[in-house]
Amino acid sequence: MPLMVCLGNCAYLWLARSEFASAAETAYQTFSVNVRSETFVEAPENVVMIHDQSESNQVFPTQTWTVRGNLTTGMVVDFVLEAPFIHALDSSSKTDARLNASVRSTQGSANWTVPISQDQTDINQNVNSANVRVQSDAVGMAEIDLNVELVETSQFVALPGNYETTVLATISIP
Repeated sequence: MPLMVCLGNCAYLWLARSEFASAAETAYQTFSVNVRSETFVEAPENVVMIHDQSESNQVFPTQTWTVRGNLTTGMVVDFVLEAPFIHALDSSSKTDARLNASVRSTQGSANWTVPISQDQTDINQNVNSANVRVQSDAVGMAEIDLNVELVETSQFVALPGNYETTVLATISIP
């Protein structure tokens, strides 16, 4: 019920009770940020080394790759040697390549494992690629150390020039 108040010569002012005075219209606006799924892999620069003229395997310096993903399921990273070492000018001259992987460092909540840490090509068995695998189980980043070797065999006679192979990294979602 309204309340009447006398002001001076008893002109009346009608006041509403406080429960009615507090009623107000409201509006709201929501702000949101959409974060897209992301996976990322970064390779180091290409590497060239000089053969030491021995019959030992030629071991390249460790190469550190960076991988990261924001998927709660984690990710699988396959590093593949696409071929043995093949002479750049004479493809009949080739020798096996070996690949090793290990986890150097990590950030985030993911646990990183290396289910396949070493593999190599085998020209004699017609195995012309090699694959190592690193995987995570959650969101995170890792630095992965890869070691590549030119494998010396008794059948291999190195010709002057460059022998090359390529490592390809592929990310998949488990």
